[in-house]
Amino acid sequence: MDCQEAPDFEARRRLWLTPENHHYARLTRILRSLVLLGFAEHAEALVDFLYLLHRRYPAFIAANTWNHWRETVEFHEWRAALSNRTVADDPGRGMGLAQGPVIPRWPF
Repeated sequence: MDCQEAPDFEARRRLWLTPENHHYARLTRILRSLVLLGFAEHAEALVDFLYLLHRRYPAFIAANTWNHWRETVEFHEWRAALSNRTVADDPGRGMGLAQGPVIPRWPF
């Protein structure tokens, strides 16, 4: 899986690639949704591409923004993996309650 620039990327990037742009929050939601919907490979490809943009345009994508995107993918991949476990997989959590997914609470 790979993300690539569109032929008109340079012209269009000026519309959204600016410091502290509100579209960055949309990118965070896209990354989170991709992982939660089972498209972690797509999320990783997008975050890899965003890293390249961060390196190329450090004045527009701050280190804390890039780190937030990376942590979003890492955290949600971890959480998605855990949500596939059931209480039966973790007897200490079950305590005789109904079987269901074990989803960690934030903070942990």
